[in-house]
Amino acid sequence: MSASQKAQKARGWRPGRGAVEAASRRQVELLARAGGTARAGTAGFLPRWACLMLAALCAGLGGWASVVTLRYFEYGARALEADEGARALASATALLLVVLEMAAFALAALLPRERLRAQRWGLAVLATAVLAFECMTIVLVQQGITRAADVGAEARQQRAQELRSSIAALRATAEELRMAAAASSQSKVLASRQSAAESLNVALETERRIQAVTAELGVLLAQQTPTATQILGERGALAYAVTRGLLVSVAGLVLFGAAGSLLRAAGENGTETVSGPAVGVSGRGVPGVSADTSGVSVGAPPIRFSTGFALAAAPLAAGAVVPATVSWAEPSRGVMVPAGPAPAVPAPAENRSADVSVGVSAGVLDVSPAPVSGVAVASMGVSEAVSVSEPAAAGVSVAAADEPVPPPADGPDAPAPEAAALDAVDAAAEDARLARVRAGVRAGRIAPSIRGVQAAVHCGAPMVRRYLAQLEAEGLIRRDGRGYVRVEEEEIAA
Repeated sequence: MSASQKAQKARGWRPGRGAVEAASRRQVELLARAGGTARAGTAGFLPRWACLMLAALCAGLGGWASVVTLRYFEYGARALEADEGARALASATALLLVVLEMAAFALAALLPRERLRAQRWGLAVLATAVLAFECMTIVLVQQGITRAADVGAEARQQRAQELRSSIAALRATAEELRMAAAASSQSKVLASRQSAAESLNVALETERRIQAVTAELGVLLAQQTPTATQILGERGALAYAVTRGLLVSVAGLVLFGAAGSLLRAAGENGTETVSGPAVGVSGRGVPGVSADTSGVSVGAPPIRFSTGFALAAAPLAAGAVVPATVSWAEPSRGVMVPAGPAPAVPAPAENRSADVSVGVSAGVLDVSPAPVSGVAVASMGVSEAVSVSEPAAAGVSVAAADEPVPPPADGPDAPAPEAAALDAVDAAAEDARLARVRAGVRAGRIAPSIRGVQAAVHCGAPMVRRYLAQLEAEGLIRRDGRGYVRVEEEEIAA
């Protein structure tokens, strides 16, 4: 028993049920003053409405990318297929593949990771296969687009060259006609003069044709634009076109996957929780108590621990009772719990439930609340060791909440039942730890040193020194300089 417990026992202090309820109400008031409020859908990294808005945005952008990808397929069908029926079939196939790909990625991200892992992997494999086929199709279509652009550019260049040659020929013809007309006009023969006039008319007509061809050449030259092949070369142009198409397709897949993940996160953030600062309290818990219905509160249980926790549940009204199932679990990292067996609590004759005012993390007590609207599990981190032993199990008593049973008193000087139960737990826990240390030292599993015993039973240095002194008195260890060494069985027998 510690000094504080002895002082409390001497003063006749006894923590009653009212004190525990008052402490619980005080904790809720402190949390409310610190600014903890109930919020719906704030269990994840974003509120539920934000997840839904982002999911809609990602789905819209992914749909846009899907439409662009579908246009690639349709252009390829028009460019590569000569028959109209083949073009329609290719367009329908492209639409089906794009829809399958996007839906597969979205569903793979939306389904639960653990429960439907096989379905998620199947959808991911399907989407990957469709993406591979789509990549090959995009490469083929981009090759067709690049070559079609090159062919069109070459045709325009050829037509421009022909127009230039035609203009040069027409200008030469017109010049010859002018020269012939000038020579014939100087003749005194009437027929020669008439021939000169006709030659001049033909020259004028040729000039008009030259003007028309020149205008056509100007329009053709204005329509000419540099192609990717002319700028990047043949391989560079193909690589650029393929990368552009793949980026559009993959962007649609990623955005649809993000939309599915955000929808799953919005579904997971649907519970109401309360967040607040950490509050340091001292509470009690009873491992091994199972309850299904409300209406029963736990009396002074024989387990005592000091905790610092942060509430993660909606504040309960005064006197509210939450059905819960409390069971013993393995300790989490950083929590020191003796390795002895968990206390055996007799099963109640009827269905009972604990009046839960605080929830303990799965590191010490596994609390699984029944479905109660507006209440989530509270989380608590235990900072000190929990002392449990089998002899203390008899000290557990469960009383009805509406009819509390006063503890019996044998006399005016009799200690409080709760303090007696706690003292019994402390003594039994010390005896259990001493027995473990004795057995471990005798078997050679525990080194007879302060660190070795602390690593085995997780207790303080004063308690370890007491154990070592007891073992030295029993003859299991002996002093060797500043430490202890184990006494062999032959030495003990001698």
